[in-house]
Amino acid sequence: MPWHLPTDLSYFSRVTKRPPPRTTTTTTTNPIPNTLIMGRKTYLSIPAKYRPLPSRRNIVISRSPRPPNFDDASIWVTVGVFVIGGAEIYKLAMEDERTRNVLLTSVGGEFDCDRFFPVDVRDEGKTGWVRRGYEELCAFVGEEAPAGVREENGVRFWFELYQKQD
Repeated sequence: MPWHLPTDLSYFSRVTKRPPPRTTTTTTTNPIPNTLIMGRKTYLSIPAKYRPLPSRRNIVISRSPRPPNFDDASIWVTVGVFVIGGAEIYKLAMEDERTRNVLLTSVGGEFDCDRFFPVDVRDEGKTGWVRRGYEELCAFVGEEAPAGVREENGVRFWFELYQKQD
């Protein structure tokens, strides 16, 4: 990404580590961690000292073929699943009917980018996604999210929640 936003990174870490109020547990009564799904390039873009991202199950999707594994099914029994990129993985997730929520960090300004989120969830009338208010965002993430437009390192940004309409 062409920007560095410490507040966004901290928010991402807290939200993706926190289980929702009703926690599914394993037979050892340890909470099943949330799962992060990402593409290979996204995984490799994370500094090596932070890989895998701690306290969450990291699943990296690649084009490299491999035999099926029973653990692949375990993703669907985790507490929360977060798709964190890249562009092709976002596209697959947005085409999947199980995707019901989008936590979006919106960034204001013009940047030299060649990858974009595949669906404009802000176009509520055409895409079937509805922006929720600040209170709903806070309830969804389980904390008082940073409110309003913020600025770090010369970049304006804000946090949003979109939900799929049935």
